Amino acid sequence: MDKKFNITPDEEALYARNRELTPYVRTFEEDGISYPIPDLIGSSRLIAIDEDTVGAKEITFGYSEFAPGSSVHKPHIHPDCEEVMYILKGRGISGLNGMDFICKEKDILFVPKGAEHYFYNPFDESCCFVFLYTKGSLKEAGYTVASNGYNEIGGDVEALQKSGVNRFDSE
Repeated sequence: MDKKFNITPDEEALYARNRELTPYVRTFEEDGISYPIPDLIGSSRLIAIDEDTVGAKEITFGYSEFAPGSSVHKPHIHPDCEEVMYILKGRGISGLNGMDFICKEKDILFVPKGAEHYFYNPFDESCCFVFLYTKGSLKEAGYTVASNGYNEIGGDVEALQKSGVNRFDSE
């Protein structure tokens, strides 16, 4: 039995007010914290849900956009978490455990804990996706670059990224 639920204008106003008061309803545009991706030009990463923003202990949820022709997000692993990506629009090339493939709109990519992976966009349109780590922060997720780059996100690196400074970008 389907029942249609209606709300009154007063209820709608109350619910809208409640939405503004709760820290648990967020948008990337208004609430996302920028964490630039090290050594990657032409991309953005916003974190909306993590331990710092809402007290999440087990997840980090974010949004990334890779502009056409952006540089490669270098091969790396997250030794302490799994990752899921959902492609919202566009296409990109992903590498996972030695195999390259096209990811496109509506694809879901699962990255097992400790699996080497990378991403880039050689196409003529932006590639936008949301992602989830199974830890409460980027630092807890762990980040090890396979190319002898820096070894982890955290400490000074995390503080610089939270402040909008990305000392790892190269022109």
